This record gives sequence, structure tokens and C-alpha cells, in this order.
Amino acid sequence: MKNSVQATVQIYLFALMISGYPKSLKNIALFFGVTAYSLSRMLSHKLLGEELDIALNRKVRQIIAAYFAKHQDVTAEIIIDATLVERSSRKAENVGLYYSNGKQTWGHRITNIGLLLDGAFYVPLAALAHYTRRYARSLRLSYLTEGMMVRRWLRNHMDGLIDLLAKGSIKPKDITFLLDAGYDNAKIQKSIIEVGCHFIMMVKNTRSIGGFQIKKYFLRHRHLAWKSVYFNKDQNGKNKRRKFRIRTAENVHLAKVGLVSAICSEKAGGGRNKNKKTRRFLVTSRSELSGREILNHYARRWKIETWHKKIKQDYGFNDCSTSAFVSLENHLKVSVLAYLSHLQNLKSLPTMGSTIDEYLEYSVRKQARTTLRLINGGNQFQGELRNCEEKIFGYAS
Repeated sequence: MKNSVQATVQIYLFALMISGYPKSLKNIALFFGVTAYSLSRMLSHKLLGEELDIALNRKVRQIIAAYFAKHQDVTAEIIIDATLVERSSRKAENVGLYYSNGKQTWGHRITNIGLLLDGAFYVPLAALAHYTRRYARSLRLSYLTEGMMVRRWLRNHMDGLIDLLAKGSIKPKDITFLLDAGYDNAKIQKSIIEVGCHFIMMVKNTRSIGGFQIKKYFLRHRHLAWKSVYFNKDQNGKNKRRKFRIRTAENVHLAKVGLVSAICSEKAGGGRNKNKKTRRFLVTSRSELSGREILNHYARRWKIETWHKKIKQDYGFNDCSTSAFVSLENHLKVSVLAYLSHLQNLKSLPTMGSTIDEYLEYSVRKQARTTLRLINGGNQFQGELRNCEEKIFGYAS
């Protein structure tokens, strides 16, 4: 790419790392001294997607290597979950009607895959955009369901990821996939087992284990007793104790997959009818885990939900409203790149949570070093800062 395009990408990345304002192309252009047209052209550049993929892969490897250098006996889990980038316009490319948050919404469906180290440190690995049938046809591509996309990612990328994790003494058998019921698919489960990994996932009520639908299986096997388990949850700085009750079935056959352990879980203490509403069924290929451990591991899947909220609120994941879908894909990649840059905590880049006001003050201070050395330089600097704020924010409003 040309140097001018690279410079615009750097400005755009920098702008997404600053928090506290809506990251539309118009706002970024106003605050950072570029034009909305140059940003739009940059996002639609035909080589940008490939360059961003290379940069993302490099950063992920650097972050994981740095984590291994500081920690011993690291655990690894891979979480897969989808989120929706909502769109008000139906004329934009690749807009589809999807079911989200209990209602049908127009937008783009993005399947995110992330690596969770030690149950707390989340590293995004990939953002797979779902193509509608119409958009895939316009590109002369075969239509892929979300399950097909996940299986293709497993085939193409798991070998490289396993080699990377091997540097931290993590073997394939130590890697666990955490999935919700939307990925209850025998082909996905078999693909995970084929690469040597394990899974813990929620399954639908109709999924067959031991020759019965899982819901009916636990009804017919009443000898599997309920057992109470407790977990502590940090809520508003206070530890809140939560009580669940579970039933565990070991070494049962999951249809088209093989032997698994299955649990039926529900929140305790809410009354019989209320408990049934919270009832969930989980299965795992890890036979050594107890029912409590299965539930505890699966609870870590919520980490990707909090990441979805953070990347949308702080990194502009939802804020780009271009009509061309290739531009939106590149925007999403830059958003993830901005998040990864904050994980590295580089001194040359804005720190996590830096606001536009703090950025402005830093920029003016950097340019006003000579002024600050003068007598009464501090007051002159504050005057320059106020003039700069009035110029930018007055124009932006």
C-alpha cells in the first residue's frame, strides 16, 4: 500500500483506541485532522484486508508469547460465539435479518473466536463474517452456514494455533472449546475431537444421548440424584454466593459423536416452575471432570460476552456505517487490532481508557514544550489548550 494509505490506517487505529466519543467516520475526521473521504477510501482499499490479517496474526503471536514468558502452567480454552452489528439501512451490502436478543434485527452477523488463558486473559483470534445467500451469489461464492464457517476455520487454523500454544507446554488434549447451544452440531463436535481437543457445550433439549432426547433421558433416569453446588460471583465489588443443583450422567453416548459426560443444571431456590425455566443441559468430551467442574468451566464462556460489550462500546465495532461490506470488514479488523494494541500496553500508543480530552491535552503539550519553558508558560499553555478545544469541539458540535 502507498505511504499515504498506511498513514491514514495509523490515524484510524489511533482514533479507535481513544474512548469517550462515537467513532463514526465524521467524528474521526473532525477530531484527527483527516477527511471522511480519505477514511472511506482507505477502508475500501483492495489490499487492506490482507495487510490487516498479517498484522493481527503477528500481534496475537506476540501477545501469547509475552503471556507465556510471564506465567507458568497456563490453561487454554477457545470460545466461539456470534454477535450482531446492527444496521438501520437495508440497502447496505450483506445486510440480513437475524434473531438477536429475543427479536429479529437487521444487520451483519459476526462469529468471533477467542482464546482464553487461565480463565481470565482473553485474546481474540478471528472474526468471521457471515455472508447472506444474495451477497455470496454476488461474489460468486458458495453459501456457507455458520457451522460450515467454524469447521473451515478449524481445518485451516487449528494446526498453527496448536503449534503456537505448544511453546507454553499446552497440548491439544489440554485445549477445551466452550460453546453455547447455537453450535450444537455433531460435525462441529467431531471436528474438535479430530484435532485432538475437547469441548464443553450446551445442547438443545432435543439432542439425543443414550438413545433418548436429553430432556427425556434425565426424566427416565431418576436414580441420578440432584446435587447442590455453590459458586461465588463478584457483583459490584461484593462476592455473591450462587446456588445451583445438578444431575450428572457419565459415559453416555452422544448421537453421532461418542461417549460424553452430561449434566442437567438449574438455579436452586426459585421454586419448581422457576427452576425449570433456568434448566440447561451440558455435555463434555472430558470424562475426568465432575459435574461442578463442568459447570464452572462453562461459566467462563461469558468472557466473550463481556468482550463483545467492550469492543462495541470502546473500540467502535458498531460505529462504521459504510454501505460497502468490504469496508465494514476492514473496520472490524482495525477495531480488533486496536484492542490487541491495548493488550500490549505500548508506551507509544494511547493507554486503555484515554479520552479525547486527554489525547488533545497530550498533543498540545507535545507541541508546546517551548512555551512551557517560558516564564508564565503554564498559563500560556492553558490558553492554547482552551483555544484548541474551542476550535475542534465547537466545529464538531
